[in-house]
Amino acid sequence: MKKSLKKTIFSDGSSNFISNPNPKLNEKISISIRLSKDINLSKIFLVANPKGEVFYCSMKKTKEDDFFQYYSVDFIMNSKKLIYKFYLIIDEQEYYYTAYGLYNYEVPDMLSFTLFADADYSSWTPETVFYQIFPDRFNKVGEGEFDDKDYSLKVGDKTYHIKRKLCKWDEPIVTKQFDERIIQFYGGNFNGIKAKIPYMKELGINAIYLTPIFKARSNHRYDIEDYTKPDPLLGTEEELVSLIEELHKNDIKIIFDAVLNHTGVHHPWFDMFDEHKKDGAFVKKDSQYKDFYYFHKHPDNYESWMDSKILPQLNLTNKDLRDKLLNNDDSAIKKWLNPPFKIDGWRMDTASILGKYPTEQIDIEFTKELHKAIKSVNKDAYVMGESFYDPKQLVDSDRYEATMNYRCSMSPLKKWLTGIVHFMTVPKGDENHNIKFTAKDALSQMRYARVGLPFQNQIRMYNLLNSHDTARFWTVIKKDYNKLKVALTILFTYIGIPAFYYGDEVGLEGENDPDCRRPMIWDEKKQNKDVNSLYKSLINLRKTNKTLIYGSLIELYDKQNVISYIRFLAENKIIVICNGSEDEKTVSISLQSAGIKNAVLRDFYTGKKIEVIDFKLDVELKGFETLILGEF
Repeated sequence: MKKSLKKTIFSDGSSNFISNPNPKLNEKISISIRLSKDINLSKIFLVANPKGEVFYCSMKKTKEDDFFQYYSVDFIMNSKKLIYKFYLIIDEQEYYYTAYGLYNYEVPDMLSFTLFADADYSSWTPETVFYQIFPDRFNKVGEGEFDDKDYSLKVGDKTYHIKRKLCKWDEPIVTKQFDERIIQFYGGNFNGIKAKIPYMKELGINAIYLTPIFKARSNHRYDIEDYTKPDPLLGTEEELVSLIEELHKNDIKIIFDAVLNHTGVHHPWFDMFDEHKKDGAFVKKDSQYKDFYYFHKHPDNYESWMDSKILPQLNLTNKDLRDKLLNNDDSAIKKWLNPPFKIDGWRMDTASILGKYPTEQIDIEFTKELHKAIKSVNKDAYVMGESFYDPKQLVDSDRYEATMNYRCSMSPLKKWLTGIVHFMTVPKGDENHNIKFTAKDALSQMRYARVGLPFQNQIRMYNLLNSHDTARFWTVIKKDYNKLKVALTILFTYIGIPAFYYGDEVGLEGENDPDCRRPMIWDEKKQNKDVNSLYKSLINLRKTNKTLIYGSLIELYDKQNVISYIRFLAENKIIVICNGSEDEKTVSISLQSAGIKNAVLRDFYTGKKIEVIDFKLDVELKGFETLILGEF
């Protein structure tokens, strides 16, 4: 079989190939695959593995068009998890078609497609564009209650006191805050966010993710001091309710950030300095909260996040603790899902390590309990976990429906467009390395990070170029507009939810944390209008094209440092072409696998018409030029 014909064999978990991509248990569905009419097919089976046993289900030709033949089979979803692939005999050669592609030998089930029944995933997320806000730095209206009490820490015989300072909006970020013993606050608050809802509406986003809003000593608030109260500097509970209600009136969803792996040392359960006089585990060896943490030798030797002693790790094996965090009606998770707040979901901080104490691995058990707690209050809530790594470790029908998808978006695009790989968990000074990373490498990394997940999850993954934990992408690419256009084009046209960080849309700069958390630029004279216009146009494109939300994806080209793929949903097709090089390129892209023989396509950016002749799309690309072709 010719290589060009092999590329025409395709199926996935979208509505193009499954009659109901989100089936109920015991529902009869139709599963399909397509291939070129020129392929000499002898036999084809659906190889289904619903309950640990393998069934070969004979498929029948159900449709033909000008280019493809379609084979389908009905299947009853009698298990909550279906693992499947396709077995084909072509020219007396056997083939297995899997989520990872075509093989001429039998491959492990881990490469198969997966489909969940009765998955209680959020219904609204695939059609969202997320906007991440770091509350202290977004906008300030009025004055919150600022407590200038020191951030203090004991390490052995030493005690450190770090001053908390309320800064003016235009004061620069102090990058070495620990060395200078200062924590900066800028006073961003709930009323400030509420005042900018018209701005967010005009921008086009329809969901926001807030980093932690709970009482804490730091500006990032991942050192929670009280799970049940908002930080007074941000505002009151009444002001928070007013913000959420106004967001919902404007059809904008909101999710909070849950920090369940650790608390701060000032939390009453730990209470390093006995400030709360409430039986803290650090000051009392027999404290009622002693088993909420891991003490190796009381009090100084305790487990902490990344060996950071300001963040003592919680012992999630403790049932009383889990009830306070998850299960009680007023738990840290349920309180904010319930009225009067009614948030729309949670992002889980440190999800990749949550519940993974070296000798007590309860991560799966804990996250299933977490999922159950969230869905018991709001079945349509979004459950998303932080992970810089392989999302398959976390995604499941009864755990996380999605993760922050660094592996599929920021990581490959940054390496491709800069030739630099950045490591976070290495000794200081050894973080950045120059590498050769081609279009083929980038497309391959994105594919492997994606296809191992059910399509149901792929369309809910949180794709991003940067966040509060990374340098701003605009800074990484040295404010190169054309490189940004390449990256954003892929972010908004690839499978998954496009998400960006406050200020990205106006060219806000920033190196790694804490510099990436600069106050938002509200002076329009200092905003980058070209960048803002680009964001707005791509947000609108995404929201008005279901093909970019629910459509299949086929890779078309990965040579000469050029990436091309097609998204399609029924008869609607959109082709993306991105030049990742400063050099001009002339490329000839075969559209045989896309079934486009002769057509005239229009570029979204320029309106220029480009003709497809006999399955060939020939284009000349300027350095870092990007095309989005379709019937616009």
